Amino acid sequence: MSSEIKIINPIEHPNWDNLLLEHDDASFFHTVAWAKTLSESYNYTPLYFTLFRNNKISALVPLMKAV
Repeated sequence: MSSEIKIINPIEHPNWDNLLLEHDDASFFHTVAWAKTLSESYNYTPLYFTLFRNNKISALVPLMKAV
């Protein structure tokens, strides 16, 4: 089993919402739309610490960096 941790800005990831659809625990608050809302409203940069196993999201910690 291959595992990899990546720090991802979901706004810049071309397939982010589709990856989320494969995870049962994902919610609206993990989507590109929510990341854009916080980014545009508060000037935050989204940094999602994401664990991938076999090219699928296994765990996710969404954080926002104040600019």
